[in-house]
Amino acid sequence: MSDHVCSHCGANVRAYKHRLNKGLTKGLLCLYNVGGGVSKIADLPLTKNEFNNFQKLGFWGLVEKETVGGERTCRWKLTKLGYDFILGRSLVPVWVETFRRATIGNSKEMVGISDLVTVNYKKREDYLNDYSEYL
Repeated sequence: MSDHVCSHCGANVRAYKHRLNKGLTKGLLCLYNVGGGVSKIADLPLTKNEFNNFQKLGFWGLVEKETVGGERTCRWKLTKLGYDFILGRSLVPVWVETFRRATIGNSKEMVGISDLVTVNYKKREDYLNDYSEYL
């Protein structure tokens, strides 16, 4: 028997490290592009791998399942941190460590969305700077 399995109940007792990567970020951007929420992850244009790993975005606090009347629904939505990350206003840890689907640690090194993908979203100031000569 593996040293990562409880000898009494057979439960997995191993912690895992997950790295934020381009595929996870694509899932986050897909959710943003459909308005920040979706009833089913399957409605997003994701590859099988991106679909299977989408829920990992919750380990960073970027997405969450919506709660209605104290009950979690199947609807996924972006968190405030998720929006801020996409808009380049927040950084998140490069990796997180989880144990039984709970985040138990993370890296000190932080990453922004521009470190993972090329994002063409502009902020209001960018538009003003682009057209300042015409004002």
